[in-house]
Amino acid sequence: MKLTITSVHGRGKFNDEYVLLKAMFDCNMSSYILADTTYVTPQTISNKSRNMHWFLGLPLKTGEHVIFYTKSGTYSRTTNPSGMIFHHVYWGLQAAVWNNTGDYAHLFEIADRQVLRKLCITRSSVCLK
Repeated sequence: MKLTITSVHGRGKFNDEYVLLKAMFDCNMSSYILADTTYVTPQTISNKSRNMHWFLGLPLKTGEHVIFYTKSGTYSRTTNPSGMIFHHVYWGLQAAVWNNTGDYAHLFEIADRQVLRKLCITRSSVCLK
């Protein structure tokens, strides 16, 4: 996978909570969904994904980091003294997500997505686009 989860910080502390991601290769975040889920057993992921976020298009270069905050905020990009680039991205939720010891962050890559047809219905007609 071109984007990986490095860590989850501030679990359960809404104002401090974020997921740190790192681009292992050049990629676009629009190919990824982050999900909060639990485990049924230590080896089996639950199918109950309670919170999911499909990222908007943000191109990343190899080695760049994304700090994905649970709270609301405005996107920014910073560079630390050693030259590492950090993108500050916000989910806009009202409560902590990673608040239980059984909560896990899972990153899914969407390898191929396409819209085959878009169906629109109006009062007088039906159209396929």
